[in-house]
Amino acid sequence: MQAIGRLAGGVAHDFNNILTAIQGYTELALLKVDEHHLLLEYLNQISQASSRAADLVKQLLLFGREQPIDLAPINLNKAIHDTAQMMKRPSATHSNPSSPPKIRTKSQD
Repeated sequence: MQAIGRLAGGVAHDFNNILTAIQGYTELALLKVDEHHLLLEYLNQISQASSRAADLVKQLLLFGREQPIDLAPINLNKAIHDTAQMMKRPSATHSNPSSPPKIRTKSQD
């Protein structure tokens, strides 16, 4: 279990370094984009997703160090709303919201 904790901590640390760059460049881009620019919503989504990823990294680092987790209450309504908003957005692989995405099964591969 200690080895798994060490591995999780190492991966989390490396991922956190990459995530810091993503967050930093997103913040710089947000400073350059005016409030009506088409990319503003995408940049805000990147910022929110990277914040959620940073929270996950913190959890992995806590697991790797075997430290007690500091539990805090969350606004469940906001968490559900944010997740629902993210799920409503069309992805790059499914850009036509009027038709459902094609799902491949293992037998089609």
